[in-house]
Amino acid sequence: MYVRADKLSNPPENYTEFNLVDLEKYPYVKEAAMNPGNYIKVPSGHHQNISEFGKITSNYKTNYIKVNNEYYEYVMNLLINQYTLFKVQNQRRKFRFWDKLKKN
Repeated sequence: MYVRADKLSNPPENYTEFNLVDLEKYPYVKEAAMNPGNYIKVPSGHHQNISEFGKITSNYKTNYIKVNNEYYEYVMNLLINQYTLFKVQNQRRKFRFWDKLKKN
């Protein structure tokens, strides 16, 4: 299982708010928020912990979270192989590069 948090430039309409103390209970979600855009591998012994976090966000019917005045889209992937991980991360880098060029 992998988790990722993508930093948002604008606040979403609906989100679940957490502070860093709240995220101490969910260390892999916290790591994802501290390293936006990167997949964080969750060891099998912590899958239940991630599922619990997912239940909290699904109660608010959103995958968006707010942590210390920053907004993220929270993504959880159950199955992902190394090739897909490499491909997705490289694709995201290309999009960020082109977005920066468009803005300038």
